[in-house]
Amino acid sequence: MLLKKNIWSLFYLILAVSTLTLLSLFHSKYQTLEHAVFNELASVNRLISNSFHSSLVENELLLDILGNNLLENQTYLDQTKAQQLLKKMLYTKPELAGFGLVDPQGHFLSLSGSMDIDKLPNLLDMDASKESFERALQSERMVLGTTYFFPPLNAWVIPLRKALRDETGDVVAVMTTGIRIDDKNFLGKTDLGQNRGVQFVNAHSQSRIYISGIRPEQYAQYYSEGIAPDVIHDINSQLVQNYGLTVIEAQKQADQGPYFFEHYSNTFAHTALQSAVYDADYGIWAVVAESASRLNHTLIKTFVDYLLIFIVFNAIIFWLIKTIHHNESRTRQTLQFHANHDPLTGLYNRYHLQQIFKQRSLQKTQVCSVLFIDLDNFKNINDAFGHGIGDKILVQVSKRLQTFVSHSEQIFRFGGDEFVVILFDSDKDIPIAREIIQTLSQSYEVDGMNFNIGASIGIARSTQENFFIDTLLSQADMAMYEAKKRKNSVELFSDEIKQLSDRKVFIEHHLRRAMEHGEIYVVYQPQFNRQGTLYGVECLARWENPELGFVSPDEFIHIAEEIGIMPDLGQFITQTALREMAEVQLRSSHYFRVSVNVSVKQFLDPHFYQKFMTAIGDSGLQSSDVTLEVTESLFIEELDRVLPVLEQLHAQNVSIALDDFGTGYSSLCMLRKLPINELKIDRSFVEHMLQDLKDQGLVKSIIEIAQKVGMHTLAEGVEVQQQAELLAKFGCDVYQGYLYAKPLKLSEFETFLESHEAEKKKPLNANV
Repeated sequence: MLLKKNIWSLFYLILAVSTLTLLSLFHSKYQTLEHAVFNELASVNRLISNSFHSSLVENELLLDILGNNLLENQTYLDQTKAQQLLKKMLYTKPELAGFGLVDPQGHFLSLSGSMDIDKLPNLLDMDASKESFERALQSERMVLGTTYFFPPLNAWVIPLRKALRDETGDVVAVMTTGIRIDDKNFLGKTDLGQNRGVQFVNAHSQSRIYISGIRPEQYAQYYSEGIAPDVIHDINSQLVQNYGLTVIEAQKQADQGPYFFEHYSNTFAHTALQSAVYDADYGIWAVVAESASRLNHTLIKTFVDYLLIFIVFNAIIFWLIKTIHHNESRTRQTLQFHANHDPLTGLYNRYHLQQIFKQRSLQKTQVCSVLFIDLDNFKNINDAFGHGIGDKILVQVSKRLQTFVSHSEQIFRFGGDEFVVILFDSDKDIPIAREIIQTLSQSYEVDGMNFNIGASIGIARSTQENFFIDTLLSQADMAMYEAKKRKNSVELFSDEIKQLSDRKVFIEHHLRRAMEHGEIYVVYQPQFNRQGTLYGVECLARWENPELGFVSPDEFIHIAEEIGIMPDLGQFITQTALREMAEVQLRSSHYFRVSVNVSVKQFLDPHFYQKFMTAIGDSGLQSSDVTLEVTESLFIEELDRVLPVLEQLHAQNVSIALDDFGTGYSSLCMLRKLPINELKIDRSFVEHMLQDLKDQGLVKSIIEIAQKVGMHTLAEGVEVQQQAELLAKFGCDVYQGYLYAKPLKLSEFETFLESHEAEKKKPLNANV
């Protein structure tokens, strides 16, 4: 009942909002339409105003030409010659009413027609012509007069007058002509369209000089009478309200038009929308009006359309509200499905997994296994071929996983390329996990291409004390992380894995501050040549923490790379080693080479070359005294980025040593391409070469290869004299191992130097 009440309250709210929206839309539509009409009127008005202005300019030019001809030799005084000129000018402009020449007192001196001049009225005596004639006497420009009926021509004309001045500037005559208002050519070919009219108003006399759309019998009514004061007052009020300008002020700012207003139109017999533009050159207002009926009809149609939409919309809402009550349960089921399922694969999602364990939390006697599955190589496919291909592979993965549903509660997509399987038969979890890996490792065909991926699975088993899903997922994730190290394998969570994970987190925490606390230091393992002379030292990083104790480099270097601090850590080790060895060489009489290891992450730092060369320069060592040790994995992963940097270092006389040669994927092609000076034979070969002929043969082959390509060889892990003798027999150049010395701290190494010979000392840079 409460739901029903709330639903109907919602309907009434929607009805109220839609009503307000209807009114708001209608008001907005009215403003939009009105604005569009005004813009359209403004465009038409500019065309008509410009056309009329051009016509007036042309007529003024004609009067100027006529005036120059009349002034020449005082032709204006000769009635016969003047009449000939006027007739000739009328011949060039037949659409005009005619040309006349009037003296300053208003008497006609000559006409372009054949009328008797003596019978023509004096222009100063006529009310219709007096005002414009007097203005013409005072103006340098052509002036327009009030439209009036001129009996000699039997036509209503717009008089155009311009004073004719002699060389002293005195008016000697007034040239006059007229535009027949029944000849529409002076407006040009501008199409007013339907329900529109145009009128021109003389600003000086406040009278109409032309109105379109009226009949000849109405001319006297409109042209003989000035514009009513109340009309001018109404228009003036609208201009002040809309633009903050009076009519007089608008005439002074003519370039800011057009101006818009609404006013009753006698032409349309109702209110019209009007646009006005002022021509300051001739004192003429051009007004284009359009009947408001078109706007009103459009508004009525729009309101009807909006009203229909309003009625239909609210009818639909009414029907929907009424239907919601009946479909509520089905809608809830649909929403629940989407809330519990992954939209891509259709498998249950992480939320549903949490819900299952909440519902089963009381059944702690039932034991289960959580299988956490992570796809191997999937990210590379996503990056190389796009998420579209990746999504299609995930769909196929989900279908293959569903074949195992008989063994589990359900299959869940945990997120990304991670899936979770819940088994309630823990005795079979490892065999089933291996079956899953085998199934998922089979080739996938997508869009005509074949893809191969694997899966790493971590397993966590619940106990009666531990049935919390978050804990089981965390344990399975830790086990999966261990399995990920081997790829395509299964790992069962154990206390050892927990300890490893906890230790890793602990190491991460302390490693970030190890350099600041002075816990990272460098040890130095001597290297000897075949003559037993000290050749160099390998600089090795060590870390001792008050809580963790001694942490192996194999352990903390890998973690440093994972958490992104390896570039800074490697730079610190490099700077420390080079500086300390430079100081030792200054304090002793020994010269030896200094070998520095760099990790893949450190080398791939965009600024590695600059940082490394700066460290050499700051230490005082010469670049030829330094050997940079790199591993094969660096070339396998990023050869295109690594090779240019190695070539830069080689050009600076820095030696390049390939560490652990033979343990990875070394190839003769790689040795040919890379600027390598030294091969380091891995201790795993040296350790067993006295007992294992295969290792002995490999060591011998490595030395021979190095000799053929012009490289030195250095054997690691030399612990007994027989190994050293056999290596010397094979031609090995340098030896390193416990037979000579273990890695020594700085003070131990200086003591070691006191009892050992070294090569002749070279001078160091003076800044050390």
